[in-house]
Amino acid sequence: MSRPDSSPSVVLDLASVPQRPTLWHRVWTMALLWLGFGVFIGAAPHLARPSVIGVVAGLLAGVIVLTPMGVILGLIGGLWKETLAGGALGLLFGLGVGLVAGQGDLLRQANLFVIMGGLAGATLPAMLRTLRKSVLLVLRLTRPAGAP
Repeated sequence: MSRPDSSPSVVLDLASVPQRPTLWHRVWTMALLWLGFGVFIGAAPHLARPSVIGVVAGLLAGVIVLTPMGVILGLIGGLWKETLAGGALGLLFGLGVGLVAGQGDLLRQANLFVIMGGLAGATLPAMLRTLRKSVLLVLRLTRPAGAP
């Protein structure tokens, strides 16, 4: 005589669980994104009066400075999509400020805002996620014992 199992089996669908990228993937994608930012920021100011030496020197300087920044931001939890969105918004904002202020070289003006937007995009969402988790933990720990 066979008895049906009284405990139902639990099926876990791992495809439906959102996955955070691994540390290696996060650092690699952030380094590549900031390498791209370095190429843009290094070359853009020299495009008004192009010279091979100026463009190459700007490219190297941008890549040398900004790629390690991407590695560090990836290590602290930054994600490339949020960083790219911040950099793009910074570029648009910088171009708008340059137009309103009547700056002659808009790309020089926008470069600063690309870096600021990228930094905000890399750090602010991660910080807000951490703050949300901390608040939820405090609320869970301070809940009365009988409360649902």
